[in-house]
Amino acid sequence: FGSFVSMSVMTALGTGFLYLHGAELFLPPALQKIMGAFLPSMFVFLGVYVVVLYTAVFPGLNLFLTEEKTLWILQTVPVTADQVVLGKTSALLLCFVTAIPYLAFIPVFVGVERLPFLLWFLVFSFLASVMVAVPFGVKYVGKKSDILLLYSLSLILFVALSLVATWVNMLYAARDGHIALLLGLLLLLVGCGVFLSMKISTRLLRRSSQLS
Repeated sequence: FGSFVSMSVMTALGTGFLYLHGAELFLPPALQKIMGAFLPSMFVFLGVYVVVLYTAVFPGLNLFLTEEKTLWILQTVPVTADQVVLGKTSALLLCFVTAIPYLAFIPVFVGVERLPFLLWFLVFSFLASVMVAVPFGVKYVGKKSDILLLYSLSLILFVALSLVATWVNMLYAARDGHIALLLGLLLLLVGCGVFLSMKISTRLLRRSSQLS
């Protein structure tokens, strides 16, 4: 828990530094005028993405990948596949708590006015990551050394979240009157996705362990 919190804080500080000085560090003067307005938003996105990787993707996978060949023990205790999936997925709420310090520090650099959008994007990204990671963790249960799976999911989420962040950020910057409704609908959609993801995970776990 302590390491996750410190990681969130350090990511926020690193993101804030790059938000303020990243364009000067990575771009020559000729390109700073062209891409100078784009890079700060990209660094903020990368900060949220890194936090979500460590608090949702990796824990979501490892909750099942690290079971290795011990999953058969669950057949000897009075629990169902639904309870196992619900219990393990609910444990990720503690991981989400460790991501909150990111939001406590990043407004110092980007401004308090962007905090609502960052809060929404962090929640959305976390739920989307859980939705993807848990079924794959169940499907490949026991394959703790499958690094390719970790990085494949990370790449898929990077592309998906970057597209969503770019689209919503453009609407948010334009002060679209329907932005609040859209953000709520997207959260509802990804929430339903998590629910369906858990149902799929339960079926996969039953096949793997023969739990009722």
